[in-house]
Amino acid sequence: MINLYPKVTKSIKKNLEIHHQLYKKIRCKAEYLEELIVSSLRSNSFVVDWDPASHDKEKDITVNSSDNIQIKSGTFQKKSNTITISGHRLGRFEGDLKKITEYLNSSLSDTISVFNPNKKSDKHHYTVASISKEILKGLKHDKWKKEKTSYTQTNIHGVQFSLRVSMSWQIWWVIPIKLIKLEEKLLIE
Repeated sequence: MINLYPKVTKSIKKNLEIHHQLYKKIRCKAEYLEELIVSSLRSNSFVVDWDPASHDKEKDITVNSSDNIQIKSGTFQKKSNTITISGHRLGRFEGDLKKITEYLNSSLSDTISVFNPNKKSDKHHYTVASISKEILKGLKHDKWKKEKTSYTQTNIHGVQFSLRVSMSWQIWWVIPIKLIKLEEKLLIE
């Protein structure tokens, strides 16, 4: 995983401030967040390959020709001290839990997550975190539990996975904060 602190996170903060000069209430996420992080990395001499329209299932960006990275916004659950992020849709596997498990366990991308640590605040709070690809592996194809319209499993690291069938088999992760590297907390005035 590339090192984000302190130079890149300083650039992320500056770019978030620019974002919120234009968008007073709307949080930075999706392709806007991707472009903001790409810009922050490039301004710190990283070489970034990014195609905003690619819908690549393996990565959002490649840094320095070798580091594949997903970029995700997320939500923080204070009560459980976890963040929740959503991933790609896995409908192409047509419900084959063995193939889905193999695919999830073979991930080659680390994740940069920029999430809101304080949903009730009137100010824009962001936390920048690095999530190692290793903690998003360790699933067993025969351990999925059916729960209404989803399948769930907790991996060997304590990350909860949820396959949401009604959302074209989209994967959602609930990750304990203790498993991620918190790079920096940012307050955008």
